[in-house]
Amino acid sequence: MSRGACCLLALASVFHAPASRCEESPLQPRQWDFAVMLDGKPIGRHRFLLSSLDNEPGGWQLSSRAEYDVRILGITVYRYQHEARERWREGCLSALSSTTDDDGTVSVVDGRQDGTALRITMQRDRERQISTVAGCAFSYAYWHPALRRQSRLLNPQTGKLDTVSITTGRSTALTVAGQPVPATGWQLQGPEGPLEVWYDNRGEWIGLDALVSGKHALSYRLQP
Repeated sequence: MSRGACCLLALASVFHAPASRCEESPLQPRQWDFAVMLDGKPIGRHRFLLSSLDNEPGGWQLSSRAEYDVRILGITVYRYQHEARERWREGCLSALSSTTDDDGTVSVVDGRQDGTALRITMQRDRERQISTVAGCAFSYAYWHPALRRQSRLLNPQTGKLDTVSITTGRSTALTVAGQPVPATGWQLQGPEGPLEVWYDNRGEWIGLDALVSGKHALSYRLQP
């Protein structure tokens, strides 16, 4: 997985109930706007928009856009842009399209339903790979209440199906929009190491913490 994919892996009021458990909340149209920080310094934003499909009962569309600009002494040393669109039907991923510019390396992923499987095509420079995901496909959809029951996740940047384990972690107060919010962390162990996804007491996604290149702290925090 590239640095950008790791990043992608690679959300505000105060609640007084204990954060010992995280309930699943039903899907509803909404938007997440995250501030992204690297080692405590702001580097960009990652926005998600979830909307229902009026002409498709049980259908949802998730659009996202990420932009990172890492600078040292005012000079850009790394730039990352990612746009993706996912279509969901009855809790499963039914289509996917993404374009990623990972510091000059451009990759395009396209996923389409082919019978009971999702057919994935990934194009990067002159490299082209085709694969299939049988059964119910699921991406790194941190916003989806069923994420924590998954053991395989489709990476929207690489088109690869990753084997993961997800377990409940620690509880703490997470600072979101300048306010302390009781939160429960879920540990996701994947091919590139662990990351921690944060949810409030309603089961809403409010943050993410990971290590980039094994030493740099990447953080997402939900903005109002």
